[in-house]
Amino acid sequence: MSLLSVPKSLLLGSPLSVSILNQIRKKRRPFCCNMSSGSSQPLTHSLTLPTQLDHPIQIIAAPGVSDSQFRTAIESSLFKQWLKNLESENGILATGSFLLKQVLVQGVDMFGQRMGFLKFKADIFNKETGVKIPGVVFARGPAVTVLILFRLRG
Repeated sequence: MSLLSVPKSLLLGSPLSVSILNQIRKKRRPFCCNMSSGSSQPLTHSLTLPTQLDHPIQIIAAPGVSDSQFRTAIESSLFKQWLKNLESENGILATGSFLLKQVLVQGVDMFGQRMGFLKFKADIFNKETGVKIPGVVFARGPAVTVLILFRLRG
């Protein structure tokens, strides 16, 4: 309850108005942020893909991703389909030249009970050279997308 929602008749010094004002004062808190002072471990999950049995993948939740969001992300059809595509005949892991070491789940947006958007970063390395390839993924599922290209003249 705020002062704006208290009727003017209660602000005239009656015992009830004093009681309400005291309740409002007790509920006021300065701006604060809860931060962990200890070294809390991030949420993690490990899985093994058929194409790299000897190298399990670490899936990690970024700070700010809750336990339920993390579980929803790794159990989602979007994430499972992405893994399946990596291992498919045309996928980057199919030839055995690349290795997926880690996935960092950075964001999960829900549309009600359905997965909306999933953003994660994959650490994929060339086995021979050790070079990391770009692996930022923004997954949405079967949806219409539009790519706008601008061509500047002059």
